[in-house]
Amino acid sequence: MQEKSKAGAIVRLVLSVVIFFMLLSCLLFGIMKKDGKNFFINFGFGGLHYSDEDKYIVGNTSFHASELEEIHIDWVDGQLNVVPVDNGDDKILISEAGEQGKEIPSDNKIRSRFENGILTVHYCSSSWFSFGHHDTNKTAYISIPKQLAHDIKIIEVDNVSADVYMDNLTAKEVEIDNVSGEVSFDGAVTDFDMETVSGNCKLKSTTTPNDISVDAVSGDTFITVPAQSDFCAETDSVSGELLNEFSTISKNSNNKWEFDSVSGDVEIRKLSN
Repeated sequence: MQEKSKAGAIVRLVLSVVIFFMLLSCLLFGIMKKDGKNFFINFGFGGLHYSDEDKYIVGNTSFHASELEEIHIDWVDGQLNVVPVDNGDDKILISEAGEQGKEIPSDNKIRSRFENGILTVHYCSSSWFSFGHHDTNKTAYISIPKQLAHDIKIIEVDNVSADVYMDNLTAKEVEIDNVSGEVSFDGAVTDFDMETVSGNCKLKSTTTPNDISVDAVSGDTFITVPAQSDFCAETDSVSGELLNEFSTISKNSNNKWEFDSVSGDVEIRKLSN
């Protein structure tokens, strides 16, 4: 672990606090609690407004795919799962269900589009302003044919407060912007980048990532990689701790990992056989 300058740490702390309150303001503006449930006010902030809405399919659907190069997801709350399936065909399946089987209003149904090997998924309809409250604590699945799940170039996720689980995927790049939800990636990745306010980050990779960058305010980070992994890890935190199962960290390694936080801890673990 390399120590950075005190001045640099203070600057990063101030920036982190500013970003924290900006994101928190957006979150509180867009989400309100009522009777213990999440109700979303669709104001079009945080990626809810997007172009070419007429090119998206509304609700549960499927796409025939011979290749899958990129996945782009904008999500808000509930739970989102991205998983491979062995269903004997080449269909990407998009499905969602309301909390306790409740019907999802049309404007709040998932939107998806697949074109030229690029899958784009939005939480709901595109809108700048919509003053109706909708119960939005839904669960969604993006099911990818097994033969397409292990050669993805880019996975991008913008998330507010949902728990996002990506399992048994192989990707060159994974980029995540998150506010308060827990985000988990389990598979193999070359470059991993995540920015989060209070949500936890969990990365388990069967191969050693070349680059890892995690910026967090208070969320904890858990990294699990093969026991023979070689890497150089730099941490910069005000009160967070680094817990590392690896006895040595190579300063000359080509695999560069950086972790910045205010109070979040970082754990680097060895992958069990």
